This record gives sequence, C-alpha cells and structure tokens, in this order.
Amino acid sequence: MEDLLINGTLNNITNNTNSTEPEVLLFITIFSIYLPALIGVFGIVGNALSFIILLHERHTSTFYLLRCLAVSDTLFLLCAMQIQVTYSIITNYYDDDLAYDLAKKVNIPFIWPIAMAAQMSSVWLTVFISIERYIAVCHPFKAKYICTIKTARSTCVGIMLGCLLYNLPRFFEYLQINDDGHVEYTFHNKSEVGDNMVYRYMYCAILYFLLLFCVPLMILLVLNIRIVYILNREKHLSPAMTISQKKEHKVTKISLCIVLVFFLCGTLSPVTNFQDAIAPESFQENNSDELAILTLVSNLLVFVNSSVNFLVYCWFGGRFRARLRKMFQCSKHGYTKAYSFSRRGTNGQTYIMSSVCEGHHDS
Repeated sequence: MEDLLINGTLNNITNNTNSTEPEVLLFITIFSIYLPALIGVFGIVGNALSFIILLHERHTSTFYLLRCLAVSDTLFLLCAMQIQVTYSIITNYYDDDLAYDLAKKVNIPFIWPIAMAAQMSSVWLTVFISIERYIAVCHPFKAKYICTIKTARSTCVGIMLGCLLYNLPRFFEYLQINDDGHVEYTFHNKSEVGDNMVYRYMYCAILYFLLLFCVPLMILLVLNIRIVYILNREKHLSPAMTISQKKEHKVTKISLCIVLVFFLCGTLSPVTNFQDAIAPESFQENNSDELAILTLVSNLLVFVNSSVNFLVYCWFGGRFRARLRKMFQCSKHGYTKAYSFSRRGTNGQTYIMSSVCEGHHDS
C-alpha cells in the first residue's frame, strides 16, 4: 500500500549531492538501487501470489478490495522501479545520455503520472477497506446490504478513475512548447504549468497533503480506533466466539495491520513532497547530504509500504499460508490445483471439501 511520493527529481538528488565521502556515496547507491530493487521484486512477486490466492478466498467485498489493492501496489512498484532503480542503474553503470533519454521520453511523460495515480489509488483503497471493516464490525446487520461485491467493484472502479483524472495535470508538468511550436518533455526544468506558483502550492503541496495523507489518516484513525474498541468489547462480553466471528476478526486484524503499515511508512513523504513543491530547485542544485538521505529513505518506505501486504497475509492468515503451501506443492509435482470450500446446505448439514491437487505422477 501504497502511499508515498516517488519524487520525480529523486534522480537529480542522487547525482548532484555534493558529498565525496565514500560512506555517503555508498549509502546513496544502496538506497537508490539495491534495496529498492530487492524490496520491489519481492513486493511484485508477493502481490502476484496474494492476488492468486485471494481469488480463491470467500467472495466478499473485503477480499475483492484486497485484490484491487494488490493490483494497485504492483502497478506502483513497477512504475517506481522504472523511475528510480532502472534510471539509477543506467546512470551509475552505463550511459548518462541513455538515462537522460529514458527519463525524458518514458519516465516523465508516462510512468511518473501513472505511478502517482497508482499511489493515490492504494491510499484510498486502504481507506475503503477500513470503511468496509468498520461497517462489518460495528454495524454487522447493515453489512449484508452495504458490503457487497457490486459495491466493492463500483468502489474500485471509481477510485481508479478518480485518481487517474486527478493526476492528469502530472502529464503536463514537464511538457514544454518551444518558440517554433515544437512540443517536447524536459527533464530538469518544469513547464509553465509545473512551475506555476498556484499549481505548486495548491495542487502539489496542499491538495497532496490533504488527499494523500491528512484526510486518509484522520479517517483511518477514527475508524480503526472504533474497530479496536468494538473488538475488545466483544472479546470481553463473549469470549467464546463462533467460527464466523473468528474469521471476521482475522480479516479485520489484516486490515488493521495494513493500516498500521500506512501510518509507519506515510509520515515522511509529506515532508519531502512539500519541500519539492515550494522549493524544487533544492532537489536540483547544491543538494546537501541530509536532503539526499531524507529523500532516499522516504522513497524506500514507499517500496516497503507497497510490498509488505504479502507478509501480513502470511502472518495472520492460516488459510492463506495453507493455500500458499498447497500451491507450491502442486506446482512442484506438476499438478493442477483445485480449491474447494466448506458450505452449509439448506438442510442444516455442513458439507466440507478439501483443497486437492489433481494430476498424475510421471512414470
């Protein structure tokens, strides 16, 4: 999840820092290339596995939203690795001109706005997962009518379209029109749109802070404090929970943990983003070691936030771990996988079918 700013000018920071100390340069290399690459690859693989396994979970609105979150986080990680890791590798080990062309023709015109839209989508998907959990825990009788697959599908489509529309100005932030009428994207200098004072302060600083941090944070705090209170009260009033209640509580714990990761990883990004909005030149010239390190740490937290949901599912989801083991066991033996579920019939009897591998041994 996915929720901090990958600064479009991060690459300038890693290249323009004035430090000649080997320790600082090594830190910058590790935090701009190796750690983001490792965390990003882990996150992409983990999100893909999570999506596959969540497809076979109960057909509820929560799992639908979690699948959408996995897609959004994966898209963000792919874009972020292209913006930061690929560019940094080419700059450090190959050709600066090639890296410049990549940034000018691919990263800035297309990848960066999509990354921002994916980032915003992950934030608001996290919010709506908490809203869904709040309704399920605090208003269980209403959840049957509100928390439906249809509602979740409409929510996901609305979030993704809304975030894409909101980030449309990003496509023009570095778009320059020359005197001869030729249109091109620049790398170091923003366009009239991107350099406009109102745009920078209102859109890049204030609205970013409100829509990607402050408002989501306040909603998540209020909802999850209430959720924790209700869960603790139910635990004291009814220590012996039903199987259905235990499942709901496990799903809610997963949601709470995802929100906690958002809190831990989401506090540093507004600082670097605000600095980039009000003083973009500080990211381009005469960078201090502190600014470079702060930005790199902030961006690394982006990768962490979008990569750890797989670990959350493994930690809290016993069925998730079982399905993961079964999937690899089946794949190892060349079998196809068949998943099935427990279901209560109309006559009150419970029919149970186990997960199995279908196939045959090689002779």
